[in-house]
Order: sequence, then structure tokens, then C-alpha cells
Amino acid sequence: MVDFHYQQAITAGGMGSKAALDADEYLEAAGVEAAEAAEASAEADD
Repeated sequence: MVDFHYQQAITAGGMGSKAALDADEYLEAAGVEAAEAAEASAEADD
């Protein structure tokens, strides 16, 4: 038995986690520390 409502929520959560890991890997490859990226993002929100 499959509950499609919850399946969609779990799939979306998994895709978000995958995107976050891919972004972290990209930033590390680009030589940017996660703290610097978070600081830049926080400054952009102001």
C-alpha cells in the first residue's frame, strides 16, 4: 500500500537534501567555506 501524499513529501525532502549536498560540494570545489557562503547570504538578506 502506498500513500501518495506522504510519498510526495518524502520525495521532496530527499530532493532538497540532495540539492543541499550538491551545493556544499560545489562550494568546496570552488574554494568557498560554508561559513563564508552563509555570511554572504545573510548580508544579502539585509
